[in-house]
Amino acid sequence: MHIAVHHKAYTYMDGQKEFVQIDHNDLYPYLLVNIGSGVSMIKLEGDDKFERVSGTSVGGGTFWGLGQLLTKCKSFDELLELSHRGNNRMIDMLVGDIYGGTDYSKFGLSSTTIASSFGKVISGNKELEDYKPEDVARSLLRMISNNIGHVTFFPNYFQISYLNALRFGLKRIFFGGFFIRGHSYTMDTISVAVHFW
Repeated sequence: MHIAVHHKAYTYMDGQKEFVQIDHNDLYPYLLVNIGSGVSMIKLEGDDKFERVSGTSVGGGTFWGLGQLLTKCKSFDELLELSHRGNNRMIDMLVGDIYGGTDYSKFGLSSTTIASSFGKVISGNKELEDYKPEDVARSLLRMISNNIGHVTFFPNYFQISYLNALRFGLKRIFFGGFFIRGHSYTMDTISVAVHFW
């Protein structure tokens, strides 16, 4: 496997895309996280030396499937567009909701850290139609993106991509696939999460 598409690899941090030159002599080993309907994690050690080391069924297909059920969106792009207008804080339980709006800094958590995706739904007597579809879409996007690249508040969630890179001593993680495809919010969520941990 050889990266032949120039100017397609980039870092993404704080909303800024910076293209990077990849030195083929210093490329390997790395972890390729392909996010499509599900997620496959492939360890690459050379042009023809690769192995699928992990994955999850929670990916773009999960986002689209649950999103279609919950919001009635008819396409993946419509759901992504809807998520741009949403506020996940209306759906997700945050650390500040649990600890009275203050940071839980001794554990490195801000008051805006998601403690439980869709957690506020359990504390109310609301029906699905009482929630804004854009808020549901945003919460769902955060949940899927966080699962792929982030450790959330509770220890039973794990940072899949980071832990696999750590497990195999890989110095780089490349993310790709249909779920990302230039969607800035998804890229930002994943990059901030991996950078943090």
